[in-house]
Amino acid sequence: MEYCVKFPEADQLKMICFLLFAYVNMKRSSSHKATDCQLQLSAALQMIAMLKQPVMSLQQANQNLLESHIQKDIIITDRDQTITTLLTKQKLDAQTIVSLEEKNQQHILLIGKLYNVVSEQLNRLQKNKGDLFDYKMLRYQWMQLRKMIYGRRSEKRFITAAPAENKDSVQGRLFDEPADHEGSVQLKDAKKIKGRMVVVAKNADPLPHPGRHALPDHLMRCVIRVDQDVPAGAVKVGTERTERLAVQMMKLYVNVEERDIYIIKADERGKYKQLIAPPASHPIPKSKADITLLVMLLIEKFIYHMPLYRIQQRFKQYSIDLKYNTL
Repeated sequence: MEYCVKFPEADQLKMICFLLFAYVNMKRSSSHKATDCQLQLSAALQMIAMLKQPVMSLQQANQNLLESHIQKDIIITDRDQTITTLLTKQKLDAQTIVSLEEKNQQHILLIGKLYNVVSEQLNRLQKNKGDLFDYKMLRYQWMQLRKMIYGRRSEKRFITAAPAENKDSVQGRLFDEPADHEGSVQLKDAKKIKGRMVVVAKNADPLPHPGRHALPDHLMRCVIRVDQDVPAGAVKVGTERTERLAVQMMKLYVNVEERDIYIIKADERGKYKQLIAPPASHPIPKSKADITLLVMLLIEKFIYHMPLYRIQQRFKQYSIDLKYNTL
């Protein structure tokens, strides 16, 4: 027993050898020693049972440690993969940042080029604007000159000789007799006064005065007779007729439409039926404005472009208050 206790607990090989040795001794020994060997064998078995639990716990600990190592390796592998992924993403992000910076530089260069192009176009536009102004000014001056040369004038005078008291004058006379008629002109005399030619012309075949234009025939004539007291024996030889164009301001009146109402016997029961003529056709039913007024408003507004408030003022002169919304 004491010999058995001396074995180390963790040395399983020595314990197995001890058990084999005890078993052999039990077979060889006599009967009085068999009891001691059995006791030693029982003690060894108890010791083995006692050592089995630490061994199992150690195996379990080893298993747990192995599993923890495996999990640690898995975690380390995941960590390495994560680090690799992050490094790859970081590398990609760095490349993306570099590409974005390059694109930004390209955009800056493109914006600079566009700014230069816009500046050139703006300068060209300013120059074209100045040229256009000069062109319009020259065209205006040319039109004025053309009008002065070929245009129609109300006062046309012929060049006459300079007066004797002012022979050096090149200015025409302001109060010369105007040429109110047109016709062929023949040369009468030509004089050379101090290096300049002065032509005196006269009208060869004057045209008759066309007279005043007659007033249109489609206008209504209102004859106003003006008589005077004449002595006895005066004989009428003609009538002096003077026509003047007259105007009558806007005349407002009311068209009253009257429709008679009749009652007739409809049937034998004594019922009566009312008869009334239908109203005249109107573009705006139940409107108080006659067609003539509507036509006048349309003409004033859309042909002569008169504002509505002025039309309203015209009606107010005749004590007719038309609302702006109604117009």
